[in-house]
Amino acid sequence: MESFLGNQIGINLFFQSFGTWLAEPMRAVTFLGSEKFFILFVPVLLWCFDYPLGLRIGLLLTTSAQVNGLFKVLMLSPRPFWIDNRVKAYYVETSFGLPSGHAMNTSSLFGMFAAGMRKKWITITSLILILLVGISRLYLGMHFLSDVIGGWILGGILLLLFIKLDKPISRWFVGKTVGMQYLLIALSTILWILIALIPLLLLRGFELPAEWITNAILANPLTEPHPFEISGIFTYAGIWLGLGFGAIWLRQRGGIDTRGEGPQQLFRFLIGIAVCLALWMGLDLIFPSGDGTLALALRLLRYGLVGFWVSGGAPAIFRKLKIAQPAPIAEKSAS
Repeated sequence: MESFLGNQIGINLFFQSFGTWLAEPMRAVTFLGSEKFFILFVPVLLWCFDYPLGLRIGLLLTTSAQVNGLFKVLMLSPRPFWIDNRVKAYYVETSFGLPSGHAMNTSSLFGMFAAGMRKKWITITSLILILLVGISRLYLGMHFLSDVIGGWILGGILLLLFIKLDKPISRWFVGKTVGMQYLLIALSTILWILIALIPLLLLRGFELPAEWITNAILANPLTEPHPFEISGIFTYAGIWLGLGFGAIWLRQRGGIDTRGEGPQQLFRFLIGIAVCLALWMGLDLIFPSGDGTLALALRLLRYGLVGFWVSGGAPAIFRKLKIAQPAPIAEKSAS
């Protein structure tokens, strides 16, 4: 495995040979595949442009992130700077490398966005952004080319499955009672957590090679590997839970029509994102961190509240403030 990966080191060194001046632009590009970008992008879609599409992208992203974390633990693959100290670490990542989460998540996000918008220029732009984010991961020293390609492939497969199964599963889900819908979201959240935890428990005795740890710390003390950290599992499980509960709750109250004048949409974004960031960042300061039971439970709650606010709470407030209307009948049935 290491010999296969070692043969790809030259690709990372090639991109890094263009100089350190590229580090900041590449960090800006890689931001498009980060959790912070998703927290900004998905609410804008949900509140101001297309609620059903925004909800689908949000659910797809949480699924993509959970699948990515599962594969990382199963593959146990190092990052380039873990095995070769010639590769510089221009970013901070402490998990395993394969598959690239940024490549996988941007494939899911921009792929679903392009499929939903169905405009040629959006499709072309989305493909360019997916490619650029992949290149940024190579330059920043975070991934091998095989990690990036693996992320693209898995993201593409997940995207195709979502597109193919979206309508039949949505019709089946909406046909259930409201109580059953809430129960299904809760059970699927528990199932996600259990699926993700099983390989971590099975690998508790696994120890990283000392050379990987040494090289990572030499590259950047902040990148000391912590590949079995489980907090991310509860992050995305919480978002899934909150988005699902919020969407069900809002649908019972008439949904939201995202159309409106420019000032209305701007007010929606400013009000909505202010509360979203307050929940996300404010609760982070209050709640304990770490992998303890209480910390993980509160992390699930924190991200669940963020998800509920995005898909349910904020749209309801917008309607109360008269800066949004209930969803048209056709949109209610479609979502």
